[in-house]
Amino acid sequence: MFLNINLRIISPLIFAALSILIPLIACNDTVTVVKKDDFKVVARLTNFSNCKPLTPTHDSLSCALSEEGVNYHYDGKGRLILKHINAGFNCCGQPFTAEIVVNDSAIIITESESAEQVCRCLCLYDLEYEFNNLPEGNYQVEFNGLYLSDGETGLKTSIAAFGPVSGSFCLKRDHYPWLTMDYPPGPSE
Repeated sequence: MFLNINLRIISPLIFAALSILIPLIACNDTVTVVKKDDFKVVARLTNFSNCKPLTPTHDSLSCALSEEGVNYHYDGKGRLILKHINAGFNCCGQPFTAEIVVNDSAIIITESESAEQVCRCLCLYDLEYEFNNLPEGNYQVEFNGLYLSDGETGLKTSIAAFGPVSGSFCLKRDHYPWLTMDYPPGPSE
């Protein structure tokens, strides 16, 4: 009888603890809390795609496979979503991590791989970031990636986060892993 009572009490407690811990363990995003003026900005990597297939796509919300870019949406109430489009990483580099710095006029994201094993190939991925309690303002956004050519800088763009606003910026890259030729090839003559 004593054992049955204890199990009835302990089982819900174990279930509650696991319900809280499993999502925290399963999610490898980094939460960054920074103080900007009187605001505590909370920033984190929320999602990343699988390795993209080498099938060219281009629409108003994305970049071509020969470009690296960013899509953004600021809701005017302190929430900013940044999507780093076509970020170059090792094919086996998942999961990804990011160090995020927010100051008066800049958002600097330094991305890295945290896989124990690497492969002899690179891929393009999309990484999504969420910022909460970010005050309105002009921000220089910078992504520091891993696989840039000598002398090449990370992706940089400006965002005027005043009221609800969305936009995108794409930058041509001319080396692997970005698709560097017209695809598909035209007919041979």
